[in-house]
Amino acid sequence: MSQTDRQQRKHRYESILSCIDYNTTPKQPAGITLNRLCIHLAGECGRYSRREIAKTLRAARQNGDVIKWSGEGDERRFTVAEDVDRLREVGMDV
Repeated sequence: MSQTDRQQRKHRYESILSCIDYNTTPKQPAGITLNRLCIHLAGECGRYSRREIAKTLRAARQNGDVIKWSGEGDERRFTVAEDVDRLREVGMDV
């Protein structure tokens, strides 16, 4: 893997974590769905495919940076791991 590939992967990883974190606020529903994440990243970056985003989410989950959980209607949502305690405090079953 080239240095450029590593930099691109790192940028995508950090962009995804930032987007998840930005969309996990008291003013919004907890966490973010894969569809919503793809919409945000496609609109802002335009260069990440759904497949790349899903692959990066798996890596982030394996690294312990992101958790996946079920929201209303068993909708799968993603949250930055450091926000889990805050979500539990407001009654989310994460």
